[in-house]
Amino acid sequence: MKQNIDYEMIPSEEDHWHIRILTGEFVETVIGFGKLQLKDDQLKYNFDVIDGPQIDLDPETNEGLQKVAGAILYDVLEDLESK
Repeated sequence: MKQNIDYEMIPSEEDHWHIRILTGEFVETVIGFGKLQLKDDQLKYNFDVIDGPQIDLDPETNEGLQKVAGAILYDVLEDLESK
């Protein structure tokens, strides 16, 4: 996943950012990440579906959406690390 190709960051309230998915199965779905935690050398995170054509998507049970969110988060963190 690459920013401004597969997803874009969009401003939200209170200095937060949401992410709009631009390609794939979840096009136009907007997600927001919650707290990130490093636990036992694993990154734990949660996210919510904010808006989109499939607003009833459940981030807890939809494995495809979980994989997409994980790939996006990985790309965001890689980008931060390279700066």
